[in-house]
Amino acid sequence: MAPVRAEILEALRLLGPCSVAEIAAALDRPADSLYRHLEVLESVGVVVETGYRKAGRNAERLVHVIAE
Repeated sequence: MAPVRAEILEALRLLGPCSVAEIAAALDRPADSLYRHLEVLESVGVVVETGYRKAGRNAERLVHVIAE
């Protein structure tokens, strides 16, 4: 597993369901660099989308870790 994916999983375990922007802030990385990693984690069933929340004019997708 790529180190950044392990960091994402650890952040999700600590933060609970959150947006990509919140994960990026926790990891001090740009949010756009995390989307591909989250797609991979979702494809293998480790992370799931848990819904959306309104953020200004936009909606933020929320993700959560479901596997250890």
